[in-house]
Amino acid sequence: MKRTTLLIILLIIAALATACAPAAPATEEAVSGLKVSDADNQQTISLEAIQELPQTTANFQDIDYVGVTLPTLLEDAGISLDDVTAIKAVASDGYSVNYEPALYTREDVILAYAQADGPLAEDDGALRMVVPGERGQMNVRMVVEIEVVR
Repeated sequence: MKRTTLLIILLIIAALATACAPAAPATEEAVSGLKVSDADNQQTISLEAIQELPQTTANFQDIDYVGVTLPTLLEDAGISLDDVTAIKAVASDGYSVNYEPALYTREDVILAYAQADGPLAEDDGALRMVVPGERGQMNVRMVVEIEVVR
């Protein structure tokens, strides 16, 4: 009897522990696209569509990344860069960074979708900002949204 009770208690604890475990991070397959918006419109651009844009490379912490510049991405999305105060990159966990024009217009600042030698690291998510020469927190990982701030 004691054995059965102990077994039931252990099963209940295991079930509760499983239910309380954090969700697995989003994988590239789970990402439906990148939300791109400004005050007038909002759209979702697929990862495949981003990869079809003219690509460029950037290096951060001795890793070469492949991606697209923000002006190229926004131009393709039909969003004007006139009167832009900043561009905000938002991660899936809500972390965000605003980039002022002097930064986001640099040709080596990119939204990366791969490393030069293969896919992004798992903790980068499907998309990440690469801002060479800046602190790590400026290089947002798991980017799910780019917002134009006017």
